[in-house]
Amino acid sequence: MRAARNTALGALVVFAALATACRGKVLASVGGEVITEADVIAAEGYLPKGEKLRETVDGLVERKIILSLAKNKALGASSDEVNRAAALAAKAYRPTGSVDAASFRRYLAEEIIIAKYVDLYVFPRIKADEKTLLGYFLDRPALFIKRPPQDRGALKKMFPRHRNEVLYRYVRAEVGRLLRESGNAARGDLNVEIYL
Repeated sequence: MRAARNTALGALVVFAALATACRGKVLASVGGEVITEADVIAAEGYLPKGEKLRETVDGLVERKIILSLAKNKALGASSDEVNRAAALAAKAYRPTGSVDAASFRRYLAEEIIIAKYVDLYVFPRIKADEKTLLGYFLDRPALFIKRPPQDRGALKKMFPRHRNEVLYRYVRAEVGRLLRESGNAARGDLNVEIYL
């Protein structure tokens, strides 16, 4: 009995070592789930170095944190939702052949779950009234105008022409900020470790 258990344990250790070797070096861990070089390559198409590698790993860590928060809220993606997303993706993109169907469907399911989390728990916290948008525009005119005037009065007159772009950029910035806030609050609970 003990020999069978030791053999099974030995096989499990060998299998885990082979699985790790196939996926590459472990770069981070989020709540026991690892992020490997293979995950970075899947996200970027290559294995970046230096600051770009750190940025990519941070993004994958944030993604896992948001998925964990969504899981705690019992958010999921039905097979119908994934099928609809897969049908839309098939019309919009040509498959490269480097991603298998199961991995692609898992990615789509995760994207749906993240979108649900953002819709339910992030968007309601965003304040986007005219005064806030104008302030965002006045504080960052170079984002919207190549050569912004120094006069704030002239800038205020230009705001209506750029309002939709201001709204888009403001909401994107706020979603990122609120997701980072949620992620930072959850980091301690999830035991996040980065090995770079």
